[in-house]
Amino acid sequence: MRSITSRFLLVAVVGVLSICADARIADADTGSLVLVKSGEARSVVVTADEPSPVAEYAAEELVAHIEKATGARLEIARESDVPADDPRVRVYVGATDAARQVRLYPIALLDEAWRIKAAGGNLFILGREDGDELFIDGDRHDAIARDTRRGTFYGVTEFLERSLGVRWLWPGELGTYVPRRETLAVDADLDVTDAPAFRYRRYRIWRITAPVATGGYGSAVMDRMAFSE
Repeated sequence: MRSITSRFLLVAVVGVLSICADARIADADTGSLVLVKSGEARSVVVTADEPSPVAEYAAEELVAHIEKATGARLEIARESDVPADDPRVRVYVGATDAARQVRLYPIALLDEAWRIKAAGGNLFILGREDGDELFIDGDRHDAIARDTRRGTFYGVTEFLERSLGVRWLWPGELGTYVPRRETLAVDADLDVTDAPAFRYRRYRIWRITAPVATGGYGSAVMDRMAFSE
């Protein structure tokens, strides 16, 4: 699985941005943020100008699964490349200047927790990260780096489960369930904060390999609890 930065905006620019945000909200009959309508993209996925490896991969996975569900492929753009008057809903993935402007800070989240929030006519998905590489040596067909925090990626998978009904039953394409739909919209007041059920989720592989190297676990308790020969 794969800056609008100025702090001192002129009043006129603020007015334009407010009008654009209101237009994005009003586009949905139900007051929702419409990301895809009748198979047509109505949103753009936005990352920081220099996204973390986790945020970059999370954005790609978000786009890929939305396309499988709706047939619409959303553009992925860097934050400073999106014009202020762009009428599309912006789905901000990871830590961005826009997220900080609405007081969404990954550092405020614990461990690998995530936040999914609609604000100002846009959608924000971000989580606690450490900026490290997600894949060992950058090879996406190799192992995932075990010690990398992946909060933003987990936020994206949570969004896909909640909003699209996506399910990952087992690894691979065959085990990925993506229901088809024509339209994707989220509530304009959506606000979800969550975290992995277990803070520690790594199995120590040496528990398996130790008997090969030493001839046994060296503990009667481990002999009973660990793998048999």
